[in-house]
Amino acid sequence: MSTKIEIEQITKEELEQLIRSSIQYALEESKEGNKLYQQTNQKEDLISRKEFLVLIGKSQSWLSKNMEKGVIPYHRIGRSIFFKLSEVFPETTQHFNNRIRRVK
Repeated sequence: MSTKIEIEQITKEELEQLIRSSIQYALEESKEGNKLYQQTNQKEDLISRKEFLVLIGKSQSWLSKNMEKGVIPYHRIGRSIFFKLSEVFPETTQHFNNRIRRVK
């Protein structure tokens, strides 16, 4: 599948402004993603896709298929994907939380 791109003639100043506004937009989006990550991460630890794959010992394709099917819940923050262990393994997380409470 090919995409047709049409290029208009623009001045150097217009191109510079377009690039600046695109970079500014990307930076703002990144800042919002970081804020959301920090807010969410304060409530409960999130793990990255790579960490999750190591934890479960499965392949990337297996994970992608199960995410698409809705079997494995995940959170997208910006372009990154994170997992809450309490959502993926609710029984296990509850078990560990109970043990932690007893130790304290």
